[in-house]
Amino acid sequence: MKTITTSVLAIISLILICSCCTGKNSATKGENIPYTVAKNYFFRNDRTAPDNPKITTKEQFFDLFGMAAFMGKDGRPTNIDFSRQFVIAIVHPETAYSVQMTPKSIKSTDDKLIFTYQEKVGKEKLTYTSRPVMIVVVDKKCEKSSVVLVKQ
Repeated sequence: MKTITTSVLAIISLILICSCCTGKNSATKGENIPYTVAKNYFFRNDRTAPDNPKITTKEQFFDLFGMAAFMGKDGRPTNIDFSRQFVIAIVHPETAYSVQMTPKSIKSTDDKLIFTYQEKVGKEKLTYTSRPVMIVVVDKKCEKSSVVLVKQ
């Protein structure tokens, strides 16, 4: 009985270990890719929006974005470890209307990540302008050659 239990545990452990060992581009076609929404960053007003939404280095990221920390529980910017993660950043054009961008999904294809998001624009004009941004953090093992944005 003890040998059977030990064998079953060994097989289960082996399956778990193998399922965690994945290559750099391990996402299978059509698979939902997990992500985290980064908070408390702003787009620098002395920069132009990037042509490519995928940012893979800390230097590239901080050339475009600054930290918007404030007091309180949720005041720290989201930590991004570029040795293990990359970001997908959407920078909306300057606007005097409130813009709320919400990520819906990131799916893998053969050589691309399809990032679907929703955008809602307010109806009332504000007394100021801003550059709304949405930044999502993705595990580097899911990095594909390009990112395709799909706005709903």
